[in-house]
Amino acid sequence: MLTRRLFDLAPWPVFDDLFEWGLTPLLRRLEALTPETFTTVMPEARVHTENGKYRFEVVAPGLDADEDLTVQVDGTVLTVEGGREESRDGRVTSSRFRRRWDLGFEIDPDTVTATYEAGVLTVEVPRPDAEETKARRIPIARGETKSLTTSTETEAAEAAEEKEVATA
Repeated sequence: MLTRRLFDLAPWPVFDDLFEWGLTPLLRRLEALTPETFTTVMPEARVHTENGKYRFEVVAPGLDADEDLTVQVDGTVLTVEGGREESRDGRVTSSRFRRRWDLGFEIDPDTVTATYEAGVLTVEVPRPDAEETKARRIPIARGETKSLTTSTETEAAEAAEEKEVATA
C-alpha cells in the first residue's frame, strides 16, 4: 500500500502516513521529556498612513504592556518585540515574536508614540516632511520630434564648435 502511494500522482497521503505511524508519536514522547515548550508566534500587523504619520498596529492580546512588550528605534528601523512565559502543570510555555520595519529615514525616538489597548499595540511614527509627500500630479512636457539624421547633424556641428573653442 505504501509503495503504491509513492508512485501515486498525489503523494500527500504518504506524508500523512509517515506522521501518523512514526513522527507524531515520536514528537509526543520528546515533548513529554522536555520541561519547556517554545512557540514562535507571528501576530498580525497592519501598517497605515494617516494624518502625516505611519501607524503600525500589532495584534497581541493577553500581554502586559509594561512587562511583555518593547518598542525600539534604531536609526531607520522600528522594532516591536513581545512575548511571555507561562507555567502550567510543571511545564513552562514561552512564546515570543519580533517585527521589524526599515522605514528608509532617520526616526526621531522622541516623536514616536505607542499605546496598547484591547490587545492591539499601536505605534505612530511621524513621516518626514508630511506636507511634501502628498500625491501631486507631475506635468509632462512635450518635446520636439527629431529625426535621426537631424540629431546626428546637430551633434556633429556641436562637436565642431567645441573643437574651435578648445583651439582658441
